[in-house]
Amino acid sequence: IPLNGKNIDKLGIFIYGGASGNIVDGPCVGKSYSWIDGMGINSTTTGTISTSSNSSELSIYPNPSSGVVNITSADKKNISYELYSLVGELIAKGIIDNEQLAIHEKGVYILKLYTGFNALNVCTKKIIVIK
Repeated sequence: IPLNGKNIDKLGIFIYGGASGNIVDGPCVGKSYSWIDGMGINSTTTGTISTSSNSSELSIYPNPSSGVVNITSADKKNISYELYSLVGELIAKGIIDNEQLAIHEKGVYILKLYTGFNALNVCTKKIIVIK
């Protein structure tokens, strides 16, 4: 977990899946087995950094989009962004120009928007692009 030198107030780890009490063959002869379907890690840090932004401060539309997403801020300040694929690969980052972000490939993306003093407010949205 990238904490950037911050203290952790709370760390939560959750795992979900299934288990079976049946005896199995193979390398686990005589043992029961279980599997993991998913896992997540959440943390809360101390300090003045906000990890969410009031949704009324930002307007993001249309969603789904044909490739151009309009992004406006109530305070008309610069909005920086990071665009990620669903597997967490950074696709693009920069400053929103003319209140629009062009996404050239169809797909589902995670858009992180940074606003406020030193970009300390973060708003994360799922964006769908259809072509």
